[in-house]
Amino acid sequence: MYVIIFGFFLSIYALYEVTRLNKDPNYKPICDFSELASCSRAFFSREGNHFGLPNPFFGVLFYIMCFIALTLRLEIVLNYLLLFGLVSTVYLGYVLYFRIKSICVVCTLIYLVNIIMFIIVF
Repeated sequence: MYVIIFGFFLSIYALYEVTRLNKDPNYKPICDFSELASCSRAFFSREGNHFGLPNPFFGVLFYIMCFIALTLRLEIVLNYLLLFGLVSTVYLGYVLYFRIKSICVVCTLIYLVNIIMFIIVF
């Protein structure tokens, strides 16, 4: 349960940073440490958005759905959500580290949360 809440707040933070960067291009997020370690590069990459919405938006929805499935004890739904989360994590991690060639600290923490949630349930 706490892992879901942590992932939710990480996604909220990432969504906040994306929104702030969209409003002010001169804004520098706390998670931009260098050219290599940059959340901004991940957020504004081609893969940083899907269906016209930033990835953190989908992260927020994902954690809300996981929380609801856990609370209502919908184990099958939770299992499918976590499997989807793991597949998304592997794909987005690959894109981040090998195609964008960047390290996003917030993204990496979210990936770890998804892996931990998957391990705990399975």
